[in-house]
Amino acid sequence: MAVKGRQQRGRSGEFRADRVVRANVPFHPGDELRAKFERAVTGMGVSGNEVLREAFRRMELDEDGRPAGWPAQEVIAEAS
Repeated sequence: MAVKGRQQRGRSGEFRADRVVRANVPFHPGDELRAKFERAVTGMGVSGNEVLREAFRRMELDEDGRPAGWPAQEVIAEAS
């Protein structure tokens, strides 16, 4: 079984410039982020998609495309 959140080969690493990119993020009952997501949708008065777009606008990424404190791919591979 794959590590939760780890990129799957051939599934999410190829982006065609002429196609729409869709994010599908399931928030199951009991998921700690679900309440935060629901609160943001209600508080901001926008769709869930717009909440995710705003989160990405605010996310700071390093030169390798990772948020601050995110482990390098080698560290993730060793942990699995």
